[in-house]
Amino acid sequence: MSAAIAQPNAVIAGRWKHVDSALWVATVRGGAEHIGLVQRTPDGYDARDRLDRRIDVFPDHRSAARAVLDTYADGVIA
Repeated sequence: MSAAIAQPNAVIAGRWKHVDSALWVATVRGGAEHIGLVQRTPDGYDARDRLDRRIDVFPDHRSAARAVLDTYADGVIA
């Protein structure tokens, strides 16, 4: 049983790779699993889950990144 499942309030620690000036990809398990991405757009920061479904558009990168990690954590813990 993973620590995230054992602790419902656990925070998923994703690793972010800055692919280019407007794209960040989040992974877990040492880069073995893609969990989402954040892309800078004219409207803000577009956060998407691991299946490329839009989570939302956020005004800053930090909020978008948090949403990607939270969405992944919800699926792992649920």
